[in-house]
Amino acid sequence: MLSPSYISILGVKVHNYSLKEILENVRSELKSSTFEHKNKQLRAGHVTRVLPIYTVNPEFLVLAYELNTFKKILNRAFVAVPDGIGILYAGLLKRRGFQERITGIDLVHSLTRLAAEHDLQVGYLGGKQNAAEKTLNRFKKQYTHLKGWSDPGPKISFTRYSFSDGGLNSQKTLTDLIKIHQNSHDLESLLEKISQTDILFVAFGAPKQEFFIEHMKGTLTTNLKSKILNQKSIVAVGVGGSLDEISGISPQSPHWIERAGFKWLFRLVTEPWRWKRQLRLIKFIYLLMRDSHLS
Repeated sequence: MLSPSYISILGVKVHNYSLKEILENVRSELKSSTFEHKNKQLRAGHVTRVLPIYTVNPEFLVLAYELNTFKKILNRAFVAVPDGIGILYAGLLKRRGFQERITGIDLVHSLTRLAAEHDLQVGYLGGKQNAAEKTLNRFKKQYTHLKGWSDPGPKISFTRYSFSDGGLNSQKTLTDLIKIHQNSHDLESLLEKISQTDILFVAFGAPKQEFFIEHMKGTLTTNLKSKILNQKSIVAVGVGGSLDEISGISPQSPHWIERAGFKWLFRLVTEPWRWKRQLRLIKFIYLLMRDSHLS
């Protein structure tokens, strides 16, 4: 188990681990879990451990500032990695700095390889069009023994509550914020499939994917009580648009653009509808400067 190491940015704990450290910890957690699951008969309904990994970028932190429920979800993460040049700069403002930037794409590639090497099952959930299926097919060609499945996932929508309502740091609950449309999907079958998975990639976009993972944590055991016989761990990773890029549905930015910290600009050029989301970067800088001045 990794010793706690994080930098708090706008009240959100962002972990300061290398990708290598995270992979080793995931391998260790799942190795122990898989052994118990296969060799130890436990009473029905025993708790399934969901270990969330979130990729935190500036937009996440602005949402967490506006919505206390989202902040609490992020702070309960197994690991919250720094994704985005703005997060790296924020770490420097704290006079510490992160070991490295870790993106959703980094995690999908690295954890899929880990699964193939250690006989673990992966699940790709969400994304645009057939992104999950195409991602699975791509990796099965690369890793011929990979065990996995793909699913477009249920329709998830926000309720009538909007982020501008309720005032700063609203205490809205999870059920106040999102609705999972069960009539659009066989949710029970999906949860059963997830319960047999070791590493799950959830690509609904933030904050829907984080809300879904939190919902999944609370309902897996309840909904499948008669079917789960063993304790096991599931690593659930929120990966945003990573499956869209890996599958080739969305254009992937050149490596040099990512390293220079201009992926946000590449996204704005290739997907102009994102311009409203980019306004959050301005608010992030304002909040960061204010927080730095106050501290």
